[in-house]
Amino acid sequence: MKVLYQRKNISFTEKLLQSYLRTNLRGQTRLTFLLARVMSSLRFVPIKIADCEPFYVDLRRGHHDLFKGSPWEVAPWEYAEQHVMQHIVKDGDVAFDIGANIGLHTVLLSKLVGPKGRLCVFEPNRELLPQLSLTVKGLSNASLYPFALSNKAEVATLFVLRWSSFGFTRAFGAKQIEPL
Repeated sequence: MKVLYQRKNISFTEKLLQSYLRTNLRGQTRLTFLLARVMSSLRFVPIKIADCEPFYVDLRRGHHDLFKGSPWEVAPWEYAEQHVMQHIVKDGDVAFDIGANIGLHTVLLSKLVGPKGRLCVFEPNRELLPQLSLTVKGLSNASLYPFALSNKAEVATLFVLRWSSFGFTRAFGAKQIEPL
């Protein structure tokens, strides 16, 4: 997979859009979605949290609040999970980010295992892989594996909701829709 961008800073246009998002004026969501469809730079927007390396999001898929608040002093979601990680994962450990999604925990785990540690990142949603690949490329101690993990050796279909990046498999009772 080819990564199109290698960057850690946002452009002037992105700073302008970020400032507009912070005003909370009407129409910002529609405008951001529209701009992200036509501007390729808005498909690889760096989100910075504390002293971690940035992770990248595609604003065509949402995450406007993440972009609006960047740089963050602490990650804006899943505090309990992060708290557990910070108390369990130590320098030099091997860690697994299973179902990495957009990489929010990926950058924290990379920082926690440090340069002597190793991070294995798993994400089966192919739509998230371009941004996640760029995130992992910026982490010297991480490797990305573009598939799901399971307790069974079988082929499964990953269903991804159109309005979300989360996926589920048939094991959760989904019915596969046949293509027309």
